[in-house]
Amino acid sequence: MSMIQQLKEMREIIHKLNNELIAKEVKEKSLKEKMVQLMHNHEKQSEQMQQQNQQIQLILHHLQLKSLVSHPTLLNTNEDRDDYAYDDYLQHAVKDDIDNAYDDYVDIHFASQNQELLNPKEAPWPIRSCPGQTNSFPAKPNFRAQVTPEKHLGKACVARNPARVYKGAQVLVKSVVEFRSSIVSHTLHTSYALASFLGSAQCFSTASCRSKRAKEGCVGSHNGHSRSSYSSKEERQERHERHRRKERCERRYKREDGKDYLALGNVKYLDLWEIDSRSVEEYHKEMELTLLRAQIREREKATIA
Repeated sequence: MSMIQQLKEMREIIHKLNNELIAKEVKEKSLKEKMVQLMHNHEKQSEQMQQQNQQIQLILHHLQLKSLVSHPTLLNTNEDRDDYAYDDYLQHAVKDDIDNAYDDYVDIHFASQNQELLNPKEAPWPIRSCPGQTNSFPAKPNFRAQVTPEKHLGKACVARNPARVYKGAQVLVKSVVEFRSSIVSHTLHTSYALASFLGSAQCFSTASCRSKRAKEGCVGSHNGHSRSSYSSKEERQERHERHRRKERCERRYKREDGKDYLALGNVKYLDLWEIDSRSVEEYHKEMELTLLRAQIREREKATIA
């Protein structure tokens, strides 16, 4: 009887152990399923957060551009204070510049994010943001076509390279916003930031440099000249080199046929770098006013032609 009882006890113990093992396996499976669900939920939340951050950045970018329009330091100067018609024209011109730059930024951002869903036989995004696909601009002069980076971005549109186009437009819009925000806040723009503004604008918003080598040469001359402008230690050593770079860049600009407002204004920018006696506010006002006047001159020439 003792052997039979021992066998029964052993069977009961084995049965309990089997039940415990089964319960542990069930718990492990449930824990694994919970972990998978948590990971999946975390991925969804991270994607949603990224989308919300992108939307917030676009909204903030739009608000920042809109806030720069109404600031008086961008438009009112001593010599043009009596000419109200000219001030009104400048105000509308700057507003159109900012609105159209933001529209192009949104269009290019949408196209780069949704390029897989688009039909490859069609344009990557609307033709109005990519006039390079038609190989012709409207006969009537378009202020928006002169300000936005469409001329150079159109070539990349034809090559179907949305990543390159989006990167170029993002750099241009960001640099313009930083440059104008520094004017509004009356802070001295560092040589590197101002050089990046001039270089990106020259690369993505002008049609003056046809070849890649000439374009890189002009941008390199710009950046090297602007970086060495505020260096007091190397000022005497770099004076002659800056003058050579300036002459070299001017020759490249004069050699090309398709000059626009930035190509005409960059020579003035280089001249302003040599002026040390002006205050920061007058310096930035002069640069902004030179850009706006060059825009108006180019538009008037286009209308007359």
